[in-house]
Amino acid sequence: MKTDCYRDFDKVKLNNAVLLAHHRYLHRIEKFEILYENLGRNLKKMVEFFKKIQESKEEPFPFLERWMKERGITVSHYENK
Repeated sequence: MKTDCYRDFDKVKLNNAVLLAHHRYLHRIEKFEILYENLGRNLKKMVEFFKKIQESKEEPFPFLERWMKERGITVSHYENK
């Protein structure tokens, strides 16, 4: 799976705001891409999954990591496909 998130990144003037934005919004995004793939690329199921996270009162990343682990899904496993 590939992303365009870092296309032209070498042309961006780096500063704390840029680095913070990338960390805040793109950090671990590959896990959400894997989730989307595992939900059949179905946006409705993705929204339902986010609602489950909200209802659980858990932090999103630990919830997602647990969900992936329960299904034997890893980022490295998925990148090799």
